[in-house]
Amino acid sequence: MKPWSPLPALAKVILALPITVPGVRILVSGNILSEAGDTIRLMQPDATTRDFDDAVAAFEKLRNDLKRR
Repeated sequence: MKPWSPLPALAKVILALPITVPGVRILVSGNILSEAGDTIRLMQPDATTRDFDDAVAAFEKLRNDLKRR
């Protein structure tokens, strides 16, 4: 039996969310990038980071980009 993976559910969210919520920004961060980073980057989230400090910086950048619109 294969271990459970969050990747299929994450793929559904990354691909469906922009359709249902136009203008949404998606940040993916954490251990999943160590295991499936290349696959996740193919899904084209707005930002990917591996650690908390980088995630905070990426979040601030995405938020500031939205404010400028």
